[in-house]
Amino acid sequence: MAKHRPELFLACFVIGAALGLGGSPLLFFINHPRGDFILAQDVWLQTSLSHGNGTVYWTGSTLWSGLVNSICACRNMCWTMASCLTFSYNAKDSLCILTDKGPHEYHFTPSPGSVIAYFAKSFGNYSSTKGPDGYLYVISSVSLDFNASKDACSRIPGHRLAVFHRMDQMNFFITLWTQLDSPQTWVDLRGTPGGMQWGDGTYMAATELKGKVEIVEVLTLPYAFRYTSSRFDDYTMDADFRILCQGDPSGNGW
Repeated sequence: MAKHRPELFLACFVIGAALGLGGSPLLFFINHPRGDFILAQDVWLQTSLSHGNGTVYWTGSTLWSGLVNSICACRNMCWTMASCLTFSYNAKDSLCILTDKGPHEYHFTPSPGSVIAYFAKSFGNYSSTKGPDGYLYVISSVSLDFNASKDACSRIPGHRLAVFHRMDQMNFFITLWTQLDSPQTWVDLRGTPGGMQWGDGTYMAATELKGKVEIVEVLTLPYAFRYTSSRFDDYTMDADFRILCQGDPSGNGW
């Protein structure tokens, strides 16, 4: 089946401005009077998950599901329900699902021609914008431990817990962080026997940040780093802090 062209589903949001983020899946950030949306093309809301010999069912509530004739009709159904935060439209089956959960609370699966769209507010109080590196950044009010934070970001189509290689990325994050009253925030940075290592395998010492950011590292492994008090500070990974997710605009993978 052929994919939906982006303009076909973006036409449902013509009042707002669409910021194409590219990526795989294809992401769009849409400013709209009803609230900012993020759309991901070619992914579908997965309401059940295979696990071992059985099936683990998604725990989020489904507000409504049924057949509709277009993504625009699915969007309209969501907008008629005050509690709707996410909708997903499967073009192959003309199936629409509405939920009251944010993207960190469900799973998705690749599905050509399908779309997931969610209010940016569904991830809690947030700052969601495009950075100087072209990535989409989301700081959530949700507080989770380190591993749960990585999982939460990975559940948002095209996102991960943030990784920084450049100072312009770091400075942009600090601006967002300051605007949100400087919360303690997890990024994907851990202590390893070889030194501080980002989640993509890059060592801090191999980035522009080396020697330019304050670091406090006193614990015994294992530990990860939160950003707090204008520095990276090591902490046990079972602590709950805010989350910084980073969206991939390149389509080339991380």
